[in-house]
Amino acid sequence: MHRLATVLPACAAAVALTVLGAPPACACDCPKLSEADAFARADTVFSGTVVDRREPGGFPRSSADPVTVVLEVSAVYKGEASRRQGVTTPASGASCGIEVEQGRTYLVFADGPGDRLVASLCGGTRARPSAVPAVAVAGAAGQAPAGGPDADTGGTGTEGGGSGPSSVEAAGAGAVLVAAATAGVFAVRRRRRAA
Repeated sequence: MHRLATVLPACAAAVALTVLGAPPACACDCPKLSEADAFARADTVFSGTVVDRREPGGFPRSSADPVTVVLEVSAVYKGEASRRQGVTTPASGASCGIEVEQGRTYLVFADGPGDRLVASLCGGTRARPSAVPAVAVAGAAGQAPAGGPDADTGGTGTEGGGSGPSSVEAAGAGAVLVAAATAGVFAVRRRRRAA
């Protein structure tokens, strides 16, 4: 009987992970780009100071969840950026998200249209020292950010249909399965004791 009490919850957990799927494990592994290579690959390149970090729902559920980093743009070297520009990135460097500190200035290499810029560690975004970046020296003179409406929200990547259950839904379903398995074990114990 003890064996059944041990095996049944383990089986329920295995079924829950199989049915609901475990979240993918990931770690950021990308080649370090030179500033010139990052500049060539990016749609938009600008310098800006971090003024805000917005996380959907108040906090990320995984390191890959999108967050929006809002920067006060000081110079644009390629493409277009607003005075306050939102950039979407994974929540953590473990999933190649740009790791930033509020109040620090960064040289941002981003892809996508101005209202939906996306950046990652693999794109070359880095803290910007006080010196003029090499991309400006190489002929991409910095321009003032675009006037007009601020693009401070960026795309969150959460619109439209998701690709599976959320962490909360998966945890809830797993808890229901474990509770059902535990109830089953107790029911079997009662029947055997009564017999």
